[in-house]
Amino acid sequence: MQPSTRTLALAALAVTVAAAAPVAGTAAAAGESPAFENGIVQVPGGETAEVPVSVPEANGTVRVTIGSEATNFVAHATLVDADGDGNVTVAVDTGAAGTTDAASYLSVSDGDELTDATQETDRLSSPIAPAEYDLRLGPSDDPADEAALVVESASSSPPTNASGSTAGVDGDALTFVDPVVTADSGATADVTVALPGSNESTRLTVGSQEAGFLAHATVVDADGDGNVTVAVDTGTAGTTDAASYLSVSDGDELENATQETDRLSSPLDAGDYDLRLGSDDDTTAVGTLVLESASTPSETNASESNASESATLDEAVVTAAGGETAAIPLAFPDGTESARVAVGSEATNFVVRATVVDADGDGDATLELDTGTAGTTDAASYLRVSDGDELTDATQETDRLSSPLDAGEYDVRVGPAGDASDVGTLVLESASTPETDDGAETTDATETTDATETTDGATTTDAPATPTLEATATPGDTQTASPGFGVLAGVLALLAVAGLARRR
Repeated sequence: MQPSTRTLALAALAVTVAAAAPVAGTAAAAGESPAFENGIVQVPGGETAEVPVSVPEANGTVRVTIGSEATNFVAHATLVDADGDGNVTVAVDTGAAGTTDAASYLSVSDGDELTDATQETDRLSSPIAPAEYDLRLGPSDDPADEAALVVESASSSPPTNASGSTAGVDGDALTFVDPVVTADSGATADVTVALPGSNESTRLTVGSQEAGFLAHATVVDADGDGNVTVAVDTGTAGTTDAASYLSVSDGDELENATQETDRLSSPLDAGDYDLRLGSDDDTTAVGTLVLESASTPSETNASESNASESATLDEAVVTAAGGETAAIPLAFPDGTESARVAVGSEATNFVVRATVVDADGDGDATLELDTGTAGTTDAASYLRVSDGDELTDATQETDRLSSPLDAGEYDVRVGPAGDASDVGTLVLESASTPETDDGAETTDATETTDATETTDGATTTDAPATPTLEATATPGDTQTASPGFGVLAGVLALLAVAGLARRR
């Protein structure tokens, strides 16, 4: 039987985490502290999980703790490296764990010893449910090392049946179909919840106060198929309303989406985020959302790969007048169909994001932003794309403005938040009114022309010419230079004519 995609993904995650183990192992060999050899140990429900531990020679014993109060299962024991080989493997029988004495479901490798096995929580009516369970070495409040035991559903049957038969709480428990969900930063993570039996809804919590991000919502199995898949958009999670980055599969419903922590200035960092089902006081299942840094398969060629596979801006600087529509052209290389585009920044008090899809496949798309309404209404109303293309997931991350965008420069970024493949600028100019300067020049020209004509007219000895000149030089005229010169020229002309007349 070929391994499932989920099994391969979890195995890859285990290998990735295990790559850090040599560091812990080196410390152990140096006699500093004990360490888990694997960061994640996976096992199907009902089978025995083997957890190898490195024990320094100077520390022949170490305390191991499995589970937490959040999972309603906590057991611990002391491991003794009796054969002195520096290693102890503790075996956990998940088919009996939680239902009997800890010494009956915990054991160690031949040649070693296990003492003081104790289960701190109440006994369960059935074995531990598929979920992720904490592993800790040393004191609980100051562990020397930590890892995770992932108990998976015991069969490859449809999720509802598998959850119902292996959950361990009267066959009717809420569970995560995949206790560990992995996604790249900026991508959408699909978290599938099994709601067997009479359970039609449950509360899903993502994150924690310690992580700086905590959101929850009620998921409703409205179509009655026993499953609800919750999509978490990690590209916007934390930066806007929870209802905008949490959604559910068709036929189901999402209610009361709420983010309890303050809004973030940027999307979630890479790392592990708690997943919980049920209320804060009555958690029925736990899991983990592992958010990885978006990277290419080859670190050496990462920049080349990004450059060849990501959409880019056709114009580094786009200019538009305030109130007009700014057109931002994008180029899509072969094999790339969509791009996440952000306009603005926290510094400008305006940030909007949307996904532009080259739906007609011509390699180009233009994002149009109506600067006359941008910021004051829903993003989908002031963002559009060129004919034949599509716009999705338009979201304004900042608060609505009371008036349209101010003149200035706004960042334009293509790609996931924090990992832009191209950056440009939208320059928004004020609508100018040059009539004031033109009007002043026109006035000067008009007055100069009038004065010249008056001067030319003054070559005659006609008496009415004098009152005309006096009227031209009226008090309060702001353009005094040209009228003053015209009056002086007119007077001199009259005097010259009068002198010639007397000589005759």
